[in-house]
Amino acid sequence: MNSVAKVFGGLVVAGATTIAARRIMQGWGVTVTERADVLPGDDLIPDATVTATRGVDIAAPPAAVYPWIVQLGYGKAGFYSFDVLEQAIGLDITSADVINPAWQDLSEGDAVSLAPQLTLKVASLEQDHFMVLAGIPGDQDTVDQDTVEQDTVDASSTAGASDTTASLGDASSEIASSGTESSSEASSPDENGLTDSLNTETGPDNPPPPFDFTNTAAAPPPFDFTWAFVVLPAEGNTSRLMIRERYRPHGVAGRVQVEAVQAPSFVMSAKMLSGIKKRAEGPA
Repeated sequence: MNSVAKVFGGLVVAGATTIAARRIMQGWGVTVTERADVLPGDDLIPDATVTATRGVDIAAPPAAVYPWIVQLGYGKAGFYSFDVLEQAIGLDITSADVINPAWQDLSEGDAVSLAPQLTLKVASLEQDHFMVLAGIPGDQDTVDQDTVEQDTVDASSTAGASDTTASLGDASSEIASSGTESSSEASSPDENGLTDSLNTETGPDNPPPPFDFTNTAAAPPPFDFTWAFVVLPAEGNTSRLMIRERYRPHGVAGRVQVEAVQAPSFVMSAKMLSGIKKRAEGPA
């Protein structure tokens, strides 16, 4: 009986510790009131089941904080977090220490990459106040139209190349009384209709089309997601920066994935807040 009581007591303690740790991770640096406040982007997933709100005070005005936020992303300023961890999983990310004017022009509907094949869209933003990124599978507005148009052009070019190759092959067969298969195979394009010389590698300057949230042709992740960065003016020409993540899982798989990212998200977000604070308070 004592053994059963000890096991039960251990489970209760473990459960309570987990709940307490989760609450700290999802509310790091913010008050109970701030966790309950309505922030920009909340309306995009009104029935979110998992929400994390984290914040930090910055000794700089909103106008000095916002430029660091608007330029974040893979292939741009990075995420001001643990670059070494991001590089360890194969991401070519080095967080910027300066404000780049070329990365300041951001509009609603623009894509912001988190990784080579993971892209969110700018759902809404307001100068020196907030930026909201969203990934909602099935939302046709999230499709990058430039990517769609480029894919159409590429598809047309591929079809044309295949037809031309086929025509050349037929002509060669008619001229030669006994042609060899090897010669025709050597000049044929690959299974995608492209020769090796047309294949290109991807990288930060030439990222592949997004496949996760913004490409409805690919299998979407099993959850909806918004990522809001909100800068509020505070006393003494300072700022209050809050980052809010909202999730709506789809099914058991979605719930498992959402819970699995909570701890890593806390670690990276806390470092990001610290990184933005350091940069905004120092010389830009």
